[in-house]
Amino acid sequence: MRQPINVRDLANEEALRIMVRLGLRHPMTLAAAVKVVASEMRHGRMQEIEATARALHSKLLRRHDEPGTPQ
Repeated sequence: MRQPINVRDLANEEALRIMVRLGLRHPMTLAAAVKVVASEMRHGRMQEIEATARALHSKLLRRHDEPGTPQ
């Protein structure tokens, strides 16, 4: 039997892929994250794009706020 797909898990994976592919390091607004994700995920549904944009936004904020991270 197939496992149900968790949108949040897929969003986190896709956000990490986008960060690496584009070399993103600095935080961005949620609106900017939505634009970046929508341009990278042209085939995605709005729910997937929003979830991925939120994941990307939070990953970049967390990475920026970590102690010892060059800013």
